[in-house]
Amino acid sequence: MEKRIYPQAIESVVMPEPFGRQSFDNAEKAVAALQRLYDRNTKTLFSSDLFTHVWRDATNGPWIVTDADDATTPKDIRSFMLNTRYWWLEGAPTDSIRRGIDAVFDKYDIETIAPGYGCILRGREVVARHYRMLDEFLKACDKSRMTSRYVTRDEER
Repeated sequence: MEKRIYPQAIESVVMPEPFGRQSFDNAEKAVAALQRLYDRNTKTLFSSDLFTHVWRDATNGPWIVTDADDATTPKDIRSFMLNTRYWWLEGAPTDSIRRGIDAVFDKYDIETIAPGYGCILRGREVVARHYRMLDEFLKACDKSRMTSRYVTRDEER
C-alpha cells in the first residue's frame, strides 16, 4: 500500500458552518473534504464552486486578484452567474443561500478566497468587496424581486 504524506497545515483546517462541523481523525478525510473548508493559519476559505467569477484572458494569469488589479464589477458577476451553471438563480428563493454565506463570513476571518477554479481573491478589501457584490447579486435575484423565466441557450444576461 502506498504511503501518503500530507502537510502539517492540514490540522488547522475546519469545516465552516453551515456546511456542518466535522472533525477529521485522519489527513485523508481532511484532504477529501477540501471542497469547502477554511484554513485558520492562512485565513483562506476554499469555496469550491462559489466565487469562481473572476477569470483571465491568458492561461499564464495572473491568477491572484489583489486590490491593485481588481476590476470586477457587479455586471461581471451577474453575467458570469446567469450565463453559467447558476442560470437558475434568477427568480429563485435566494434568502437562505445569502444567510448561509453570511454565516460563514461572520464566523471566519477570511483574507483569501480560493475557489475550485478561476482566480484566487487575496486581501481583506478584495474579499469583502466580492462578498458584497455576490450578496447584492443574490438579493437582486430573489423571487421576491424577480420572476423565474425560461432562458434560451443563446441568450446572454
